[in-house]
Amino acid sequence: AVTIDLHGSIAVARGDYSRGKAFFEKSLGIRQAIGDRGGQLRSLTLLGEACLHLGAIEKARLCYPQAQEDAKEKGLADDQAEINARMVLLEHSVGENEKAKQYGLAAAKKLSKLNHPSLLAVVLTSLGHAFAELGDYGSAAAAYGNANRVRTQLGQRAKLMETVAGSALLDLRQGKGESAMTKIESVYTHLTKRGSDGMEQPYRVYQTVFEVLENAGDERATTLIEQANSELQAAAEAISDPMLRESFLDSVMENRAISYYYQGVKRRNAR
Repeated sequence: AVTIDLHGSIAVARGDYSRGKAFFEKSLGIRQAIGDRGGQLRSLTLLGEACLHLGAIEKARLCYPQAQEDAKEKGLADDQAEINARMVLLEHSVGENEKAKQYGLAAAKKLSKLNHPSLLAVVLTSLGHAFAELGDYGSAAAAYGNANRVRTQLGQRAKLMETVAGSALLDLRQGKGESAMTKIESVYTHLTKRGSDGMEQPYRVYQTVFEVLENAGDERATTLIEQANSELQAAAEAISDPMLRESFLDSVMENRAISYYYQGVKRRNAR
């Protein structure tokens, strides 16, 4: 099962999440058959992450609670906190922002005690997204600000761009277009010079930068959405299973938005 997980991780590293998913499902079956709860926890976590990336949300929703139960049973506080962090992102991705908020607050509390700043920043950024969708802009700004400080201290330049983009979108929603543009400049420069490597949710970042630029009537929005769509299509091509490739493009909120915006810009430029 360990070797199978390794093959799955290699497939994921190459962008073929569908192949990785198949390996993780196989290793999970083996570990369940022999009663290996510790190994089962690892397989469930890896499988949940692959499913979340592919937009196989219901499958991810089955994996994470089971993994959480295994981690709790074995007293693995770090694993519990990490799974909670993933569940924040999962629930937010399907619009269940109240659930995302509850998972996020619980995870942030645990991670503060465990001294796990990198994962704490992931949770705080996701909490910012959830608070923003719930209309609690003050709490969203605080979450983004705390995540910004942690990621700056850790030197996580690429991940910092995700937090800055979230804060910019928050400004845009409150009618602060100029402030949003000021914040988005560093993100735009990063994307066009370095790409999206190292980001947890690169297409969400592309979506946000496009929306801010488009709102300002900035011509750079066109080239940016073309770059985003090119990266998205390349990522989709790396997924070997046709049905999961379609799920990746259509079921993941920000991926669907990139395709929609790209087609809109393409039609507009064709006139």
